[in-house]
Amino acid sequence: PGKRVGQWRLDADIKREGKASVQLTTTGDWYGFASVNYPVATWTERVQLSGWARCDKGASAQILACWSDDMQKVLRVDASATVRGAEWQPLSLVLDAPPGAAAVRLVAVVRGGRVWFDDFDLLRLRPRQAVVRVFVNQVGYEVAGPKSAVVAANFFPADGPTIAVEVKTLDGKVAWKGEVPCVGRIYNGKPDDWGWYFWRADFSSLRESGSYRVNAQMEGGRGESFPFLIGRGVVLEETAQSGVDFFFIQRCGFEVPGWHKACHLDAAKLPDGTHLDATGGWHSAGDYNKPMWQFGDGGCAYALASAFALHPSVFRKFDRDHDRVPDALDEAWWGAKFLAKMQNPADGSMRADVRQGPGRDWMKWTAPDVHTDNQIGTADDPMIAPGRGNTPLTVAAWASVGRLLTERGINNDYVTCARRLFDVLTQEESAAGNPLLLIGALELFQSTGDVRYQEFARRSVERLLPAQKQNGAFSGDSGDHGDVTAAALALFALDYPRDPLKPSIVNALRKYLAFCLSRADNPFGLSRQGTEETETSFFHPTVGLGVNFWLLSRAWAALLIYQLTNDARALTYAVDQIDWVLGKNPYNLCMMESKGSFNPPRYHHRYNQIPGRERGAVPGAIPNGFVRDMGIADRPGFDMSRGGNRSPSFRTNEPWLAHNMFYLLAASALHRAVGEPLPPSPR
Repeated sequence: PGKRVGQWRLDADIKREGKASVQLTTTGDWYGFASVNYPVATWTERVQLSGWARCDKGASAQILACWSDDMQKVLRVDASATVRGAEWQPLSLVLDAPPGAAAVRLVAVVRGGRVWFDDFDLLRLRPRQAVVRVFVNQVGYEVAGPKSAVVAANFFPADGPTIAVEVKTLDGKVAWKGEVPCVGRIYNGKPDDWGWYFWRADFSSLRESGSYRVNAQMEGGRGESFPFLIGRGVVLEETAQSGVDFFFIQRCGFEVPGWHKACHLDAAKLPDGTHLDATGGWHSAGDYNKPMWQFGDGGCAYALASAFALHPSVFRKFDRDHDRVPDALDEAWWGAKFLAKMQNPADGSMRADVRQGPGRDWMKWTAPDVHTDNQIGTADDPMIAPGRGNTPLTVAAWASVGRLLTERGINNDYVTCARRLFDVLTQEESAAGNPLLLIGALELFQSTGDVRYQEFARRSVERLLPAQKQNGAFSGDSGDHGDVTAAALALFALDYPRDPLKPSIVNALRKYLAFCLSRADNPFGLSRQGTEETETSFFHPTVGLGVNFWLLSRAWAALLIYQLTNDARALTYAVDQIDWVLGKNPYNLCMMESKGSFNPPRYHHRYNQIPGRERGAVPGAIPNGFVRDMGIADRPGFDMSRGGNRSPSFRTNEPWLAHNMFYLLAASALHRAVGEPLPPSPR
């Protein structure tokens, strides 16, 4: 109560510890200084908020705990005792979270003058309430593949480290049971501790198709998972169409029924001020840019075409416009058409990013069809950036899409486009070290039979193998593991099983797999980030967003290695990364929208400005994923708010084409590995 007036500054001269204190001064009734909202942990309801204060004469200090729900509305405010005096004095609150609390913020309050505060802290305390959770892939598991659930408890059972775990049909029949030992904690007792004891239940021996739940029983509590399926090919069968629908709904320059009218029909203005028809393609993420980067539209068109080519029986069931071209191929074709518009007719190179104007005003927050006026030549025309795009996977996309369309009797010149771009991108000998061009060469040889592409592919392999790091990782922009390089090498060996280079490739990929496994030594089998031991962490401290596309690209590479080596460890590693995305994580969060039982409450997407689409949720969308808890602790954090601002954090909740690109590659590779009989190599 009263009038809030005051100011704050950092004070390096008066401090208790560290570099500075924060000095608060009020000339009214009070003044406050707040932290950000910290999520209420799922493993404990008890917290301690604390700090230190010293006061000028007549001034007093206090701290508050401000609790809010997932709509960011205040539920309750708790106040500490008030302190006075010129010596540093502690302030502390030990509290139980109120029902429905999603977050708490610490507030420092001054009354009557000037106060210095320092050394704030938030500790999560030992819980009073026992909690047991069971995490599974909420979509399902392959009959012939690895299957695991992770059980988490916020207490250690008094009767010992082993718990009873059962897999039951939905009508209660026990299909599998076992006594599962505890595998410990993650960061046991350290500041990054995840808050749980963990058990990993492996029920891979269960090979009967059906719908199931996992139940865990221990002294002091029990838990039950969300339902899931077991079946042959279940992962791709259950998600294939959603994975394709995501791209359809992300279309730019097109009326998407039920979503938006045709948008950005004024794309785009060239750097010299003239106009180029750059309509088409896909909105890259929750914004409306179309970046011409290596995992942009070129990579997505390749992934769509590759998945369709591997599994036409899965994808041909879906044809929304009844044109006898299945949706997956239709979508790959849509991407190929846009990419053709972006090819420079003079030299075959690719133009640079299509940015939302004016001045790349991509932060404008509107529905897509009113984002610009759709009139060519006005100030808000999207703009094409100067320079060239970095889109080497466009070669593979055009080569594969062109081949698939020709096989269906549809005339096109995409293979010619691919040849021209390949020639531009391989003018320098160093191009042989680009694994994405290796993939393009494999596709071009399959489409043309021209041996120069086969020869380039061999030169690429010969250049990439010696570049492998001592620890087994490869260089590359697919995260810090070099998984796209590993995938490209595996694709070469699978395409040319009798090539003399194959033994060297297999040896290198075994070393790469050993590296990957060394970074997945945790109950979830989650791949850690960082290539050196001192750098490794689950959630990279300097990467500002979740990296689901890194996890899924590693799954893709590992599944290709499994096809090549039949090493079961590669299969388990790959499935663990897919499982994490589809729900086997500490938030029980299935990160493919409209699949599983529990999806993110909201998405960071401008589609939330479309009436009736306020969640911003596009079916099939995969958001960025987990980041460090509030950017501090190396444990999973995700914005679970349902309201209170325009959108949730882009760091965790923004969908991105790259995630769905690698999901399609990984899911189709899983299907080929264990979802259906492995076909013979085409060569």
